[in-house]
Amino acid sequence: MGQRHQIFVVARVCVAPGKPRQYRCIAAIHHQWCYGRSPLYAANSFKHLSRVPDNAALIEEELATYHERIENSPEHPCPYTGYLAESAFSVDLVRDSGPYVTSSVCTLKANMGSRDGDNNDGITVLDVTTPRDPAYCFVSVYGLEAAEDIHPQMTPLTAAQYLRSYYPSRNQGEHDAHGSYVNQERYCLGAIANLDDMPLIPISTLAKNSPTGGEADSAQYTGSIAQATTHPAEIDALRKQSALSTEDLARLTTALKGAMDPNGFVDLSRFPLTAEQILSILKELPDFKRLDVSHCQAVDRGVFLQLLKTYDHLRWINVLHCPISGDDLKDLATDNPRRFRSIEAILHPTFLQIPASFPMAFSLARISRTSWEPINHVALPFFVTDQLVQNLFDFCSNISSYATPHSSVLASLHRSPDQSWQDRAWGLKKKARVGYQFVLLIGEKKYGILPPLVPEKFKYTDSDIIGVESFLKRLEEEGSRATDARAVKRLLELLAGMTLLTAKDIEGLASEEPMA
Repeated sequence: MGQRHQIFVVARVCVAPGKPRQYRCIAAIHHQWCYGRSPLYAANSFKHLSRVPDNAALIEEELATYHERIENSPEHPCPYTGYLAESAFSVDLVRDSGPYVTSSVCTLKANMGSRDGDNNDGITVLDVTTPRDPAYCFVSVYGLEAAEDIHPQMTPLTAAQYLRSYYPSRNQGEHDAHGSYVNQERYCLGAIANLDDMPLIPISTLAKNSPTGGEADSAQYTGSIAQATTHPAEIDALRKQSALSTEDLARLTTALKGAMDPNGFVDLSRFPLTAEQILSILKELPDFKRLDVSHCQAVDRGVFLQLLKTYDHLRWINVLHCPISGDDLKDLATDNPRRFRSIEAILHPTFLQIPASFPMAFSLARISRTSWEPINHVALPFFVTDQLVQNLFDFCSNISSYATPHSSVLASLHRSPDQSWQDRAWGLKKKARVGYQFVLLIGEKKYGILPPLVPEKFKYTDSDIIGVESFLKRLEEEGSRATDARAVKRLLELLAGMTLLTAKDIEGLASEEPMA
């Protein structure tokens, strides 16, 4: 039963160091109800997510390290990219036909065959070899349960070809009297137009995407991540030097001042800088909020902690390929939890596959009267209060009688007032129940926030369970104050119609082990 559809994310990757790139499926998803316009809407959502620089950098990191990932996790080598696709096909709060929320999506093995899924409405293929310019196609694998299934199987279909199988164009005289066709056609044309700026995957690429791969490309993959900014050629040349002189440092600082964008982004990646030089440059750029120091060997755990201590306005930092281990981050987060309360995103391999032992700061759980639902738990290793206020509103304001929004809504980074929800960036979540817990009782309009229990306490009492207003006051006391008063007011008004959970509602929660 259902309109079953699979999604395959593919890319050219190195299966072994120094070898030519080959096409591989890096993530796969099953959707139980996805046909007609829905795959087009979802492909458009994925396009937007993939093009966000923050998200693209993490996709590129997974592609660059694919040969290592495939050894450790052959069935799910690229969890972040897969989670992006899962989100795109699970939730769309700005769809022209109204907000879309579903729980009919689950992950599949990336090394499965493209015709091995339970399918009656085709597949979507997304090529992220170049994440900021992804390609797509739809494919009929066993025919489509559609009004006009006239296209050959295993052949790339455009957005229009796939959609018109379900919603054929009509002649003017066939329009119905109530105008429903007019509305339907408007949505159809919009869904097709959304993908006009996405390249179509050619059949030659599909042929290379068998489970075992196809013909290799001659080009070698360096594993480098595209830079988010472009400096003058003479400044980029400094990246290639073995060291920078005082004069070089002055030129670089001047160039970075001129390149500062409204988001306060500073790109120091791959420069041969010492720790002292990095701190000297940043001292001249007091308004930065986002910092890329990837591939800087001077940025170790000590320098990283100093950056967090010195710049409490820092919201995003890229430390990929710096000498900072996962254990370093775990120790820093355990010993200095408040330092992590002002940061939204840390780009590091640890957060592409968060270990179960990493301390989590906040989690969300959806429960029912009959059972806990472990699949619906999501946790964040760190957050800022404005981010959490915004995401809780997006989540709670889009709960329907049959589904709640996908967990990626909680993991989104804070959006500026002029930033579209479609163009949001976010980090990878982890299934866990630790830190502060936002618990939602499905179907009864009840919620509560559970602070971490002290070690000697094993059960929550009614007095332990707090509402959002008390929660925000606690965060302010911990040094993380909400700065957007309008967003706070909006969230409080939304939750005013809900009642607070009791200890009986969550009986047994505290004694359960956190999820791995």
